[in-house]
Parts: sequence; structure tokens; C-alpha cells
Amino acid sequence: MCEITKSQSFLNEGWQVMAQIRKRNWCREFLRENGPSTTQEVLNYIEKKTTGLGGATARSLGMIMKCDSMIRKIDKVTLTGETGVKYSVNLWAIKEE
Repeated sequence: MCEITKSQSFLNEGWQVMAQIRKRNWCREFLRENGPSTTQEVLNYIEKKTTGLGGATARSLGMIMKCDSMIRKIDKVTLTGETGVKYSVNLWAIKEE
């Protein structure tokens, strides 16, 4: 069994915080350039910027944007998937100052 030392745990937590900051900055960048967008559109942008190590899901990205003071949720949009099933996604934008 592998034990994690306090220093390894701290490094792992530090890496996760830096990853969230990086994703938050990419969300802001995308929304500034493209205006109001869905979580999935922002996620697609981030996936193109990363080398497969991004580890973002629509849910985790939504939580990052929800907690960001510069981003606001505008609305919830209902879309229809390829199989005809309807689902809701959030629409996000940069807050006006």
C-alpha cells in the first residue's frame, strides 16, 4: 500500500488549485472573446487548449464558473440531443462592471 506524506498531499492540493485557476482564466478568456456561451462550448474550448490532462467535466467547469466573481449565469437553456432527449445547460457571460 502506498502512503501519502504531508508534503506530497500539499503538492497535490497545490496542483489542483493551479489547475482550477488556469481553467477559470480560460473560461474568462473564452467568454470575453465569444460572448454568452454554454458550459459545453466553454468546455470544448478548454479541451482544445489542453493536452488531454485537463480533467475537466461540464459539471466541474460549471462549479468553477459559478464560484467566479467575474462570471455570471444568464439563463438555463434546453437543448435536444441526437437521440431526441431534451437536456438543460447553463448559459454564462462575463459580468458587466
